[in-house]
Amino acid sequence: MASVHVDYYVDTMSSWCLIAEQAIDQLRTEFGKSIELEWKVVQLNEGAPFEDSPEKFGWFYGRTKAVTGVQLNPAWHKSMLDSSVFPNLAAEAARTLGVTGDRVRRALSEAAMNDGQHVPAKEVALKIAADASGLDKEKLRETMDAHETLAKIMTNTIELRKLPVNVISTFVITNDIRDVAILSGFHHYETLAAIVREALHASIRYDEYMARVPEPGP
Repeated sequence: MASVHVDYYVDTMSSWCLIAEQAIDQLRTEFGKSIELEWKVVQLNEGAPFEDSPEKFGWFYGRTKAVTGVQLNPAWHKSMLDSSVFPNLAAEAARTLGVTGDRVRRALSEAAMNDGQHVPAKEVALKIAADASGLDKEKLRETMDAHETLAKIMTNTIELRKLPVNVISTFVITNDIRDVAILSGFHHYETLAAIVREALHASIRYDEYMARVPEPGP
C-alpha cells in the first residue's frame, strides 16, 4: 500500500513544536495508516543554556501569539542556565522503555509552556515523565542517565543540522517514489496536509500505473 513517511524533529521546550502538535493529530486522523510519523528528539542549542532572560521569553511568546493566537507561559524559565536537556532526555528515555506515543513528550511541553512548571530541572522533568508514562521513576532516571540516550538525541541533532533549515519544528516528508519535502517552522495543518496529500496521490498513481504497465527491461 502506498504510504508517506514523516520525520518530525522536535525539542520538548520549543514553542513551535508545541503549537504543531494539533496539526500532527489532524494528520493522523485524516491519513490513518497511510502516514507513518516518527518523532525525533533534537537538542536546541546543542544542549547549551538558553541564556535569554524570562522577559525575553515573554517577548518571544508574545510574538508566537501574534502569529498563532496561542498565549504560552514563560513562568517555567527560572534561570539563565536553563536548557532543554533534561526534558528531552526524559522523553527519549520513556520511548526507550516502550512508551512510544506522544503523551510523554507532550506532557513535558505542556507542563512548561502551558502550566509554567520548571521543566528544565531534572527532578521536575523526571516526575512529569514518570506520571505521564506510568514507568518506574528510578528505571526512568537510570535510562535518562544512560550514555545511549543522550547519544541518540545528539545523532538526531546532527542529522537535523545537515538539512538546510534553521528552526525547529521541522518536518521531512517522503513517499514511496522518493519525493521529498522539507517544512521548517511551518505548523498549519493545511500546509502539512497539502504536502502529504500530494505525496500520497503521486505514490498511489505510480503503483496503479506500474500494475497496468510493467516496466520494460533495459
